[in-house]
Amino acid sequence: MAQGVTKLKANPAKKTQNAHKASKNASITKKGKKAVPPKKKNEVELKTNMKKLSSSINNNIEKEMVGKASSGPLHILKDKDAKGKK
Repeated sequence: MAQGVTKLKANPAKKTQNAHKASKNASITKKGKKAVPPKKKNEVELKTNMKKLSSSINNNIEKEMVGKASSGPLHILKDKDAKGKK
């Protein structure tokens, strides 16, 4: 048997593996759209206006759906007659 304290090589190996994996994962591009915020003043204003417009449209649609649901049964599915014929 060897005398004295033996050096552990496992810890430095883990560090190099983690660093290697991190650099490898960083080089892989992610799927999906890339959202880059606008830098020009006009484009920033357009983006904020579009965001406000889309949120107001969504709110109106939600209010309309709530109104339809509260007034009576909400029929999203097809008629029962169409199911019976098949």
